[in-house]
Amino acid sequence: MRRNAICRNPCDAALTGVCPTLTDYLTSNRKGVNGMAHRCGICGKGPQFGHNVSFSQRHTKRRWTPNLQQATIRRGERRVKLHVCTRCLRTLNKS
Repeated sequence: MRRNAICRNPCDAALTGVCPTLTDYLTSNRKGVNGMAHRCGICGKGPQFGHNVSFSQRHTKRRWTPNLQQATIRRGERRVKLHVCTRCLRTLNKS
């Protein structure tokens, strides 16, 4: 496997010496996941956590989820269905 810029966690690359490639993300087995994934299949973007702050300064927990869409991406002769964030969809459309 070759090194690639898609590696999100430098610690993983330091431990294994290898970064996963885009094709590894696209061909990975995602069976057994119920409902819509809350993580992008390409960049790995996931939910962010924080607080809603009301006028009275009361802090309540909340969660911001990425805008994920199910997309069919063609790689060679194969088509792969993935949950992809809209930023990655935009980038894929540009290339």
